[in-house]
Amino acid sequence: SYFYRAFAINERGESFSSIKKIKTKTFSIWQGELTDIEAGWKSSNWFGHFIPYDNNLIFHQNIGWAIAIGDTVDGVWLMTEKYGWLWTTAGVWPHLYWHENSNWLYFLKNINGQPIYYDYSESRYLAPPPAP
Repeated sequence: SYFYRAFAINERGESFSSIKKIKTKTFSIWQGELTDIEAGWKSSNWFGHFIPYDNNLIFHQNIGWAIAIGDTVDGVWLMTEKYGWLWTTAGVWPHLYWHENSNWLYFLKNINGQPIYYDYSESRYLAPPPAP
């Protein structure tokens, strides 16, 4: 938010307007250079395609629903239902630090709406069970 007021000075003195307030849109540096695609979708130069919603909620084309909160530099913490808090940044993505297990995941691809990760600490793939 920014506050401003106009003023004028002449030989009779000074005059001030009332204080006005403008709010600018918040931009998180973690998003990088964004391009508007269509239907609310954004494209990040490093993070891929996602739709931002209120309260830091996003839907990412590959990892699905997450709460995205920028860190103090240029990374992002992603709260996901299945894996909890994951962290990544430009130059690190598609690697994600998995806070709960204190290790790294590698995002491979999305199959039938489910993200597939490689878990470095377990040397295995984290994939949903096959559909019946």
